[in-house]
Amino acid sequence: MTEELLTELLLEFVEVWVHAVLHTSHIYPAQIFRSRYKYGISVKQSTFPSLNNFIRELVSSLRDVISSRSLQDLQITILDGTKTLESFSLRLSYHRNNHQVDPISEEDLVRRCREGFRGQIVSVMQRHGDREPGAEEGVTFAVTTRTTELAGSQMRKWCEQSVTESEGSVTPLLFNDLYHFTLQILE
Repeated sequence: MTEELLTELLLEFVEVWVHAVLHTSHIYPAQIFRSRYKYGISVKQSTFPSLNNFIRELVSSLRDVISSRSLQDLQITILDGTKTLESFSLRLSYHRNNHQVDPISEEDLVRRCREGFRGQIVSVMQRHGDREPGAEEGVTFAVTTRTTELAGSQMRKWCEQSVTESEGSVTPLLFNDLYHFTLQILE
């Protein structure tokens, strides 16, 4: 049950993280976001139906790769045509030797994860780009994943092309070591 619970917690976090990234990146007008209480803080969530459907489909498509511990990186790139304006990356690494991890109750697992997730979301919300708030003409976003090779081939139905790791430097914004996995947000 702990593995299933962990998968559900991570999927929920990814959904909240995507909403936070899209709100922070100012792709859409601020008016389409409403406040919602999650992880003990106020977070923004889109009210735009087609965007919400996209996010739900994205999260749903990640279920198997998160459950199998194959998702390594989820990246949202803000684009103006082909020019990258900014990039948000969520890196996951999994503790492979779970038998060495002290047993934890489900209640403690939920508490620890939510505390760690809160810090991750706050770091995204505090990040301010150079662009002015409000939707900009021609600015879009792309979501890419990096998985283990086997999982990547199984996700091709959802992804049109395989994704290679982007060049350039990454700067850790926040690092959380949580029970069975480690989360790191990179810029």
